[in-house]
Amino acid sequence: MVSEGRGRLFRRTDGKYLIYLPVYLAEDSMFPFKDFSEGARGGADSISLKGTLTMGEKKLQFTSTPITRKETVGETVSDKCRLFRRKDGKYLIYLSKDWCEDSMFPFKGEDSILVKVSFKPGGAQRLIVEEWKEPEEQ
Repeated sequence: MVSEGRGRLFRRTDGKYLIYLPVYLAEDSMFPFKDFSEGARGGADSISLKGTLTMGEKKLQFTSTPITRKETVGETVSDKCRLFRRKDGKYLIYLSKDWCEDSMFPFKGEDSILVKVSFKPGGAQRLIVEEWKEPEEQ
């Protein structure tokens, strides 16, 4: 079984990229990232993540593997990202601008798109973000 929800990937007016996560998904007891630490200046709680994209795949994967800078290995590009739990209870992932503007980044051309955010409870500590497709009516 996979837990999933609809989020939003967007570019702010200052050029930074973020993904809003559904609150019910981020607060699920099986959510893969729970070890939030308080911000250095008393700001939002956060977790460092490694974001990975693979050429030809229309998805992003996030793990808690430490990374300090952008890495390219074969057809895979990884960069550091950060998951925040804001004071107002919303969850979002900050993405590196360089990573999002890489030619292999799967979500191009729009300032805001709906995305499917999913993880497998009890599986690998991984969050997957793909383009949202409306469910087909039966």
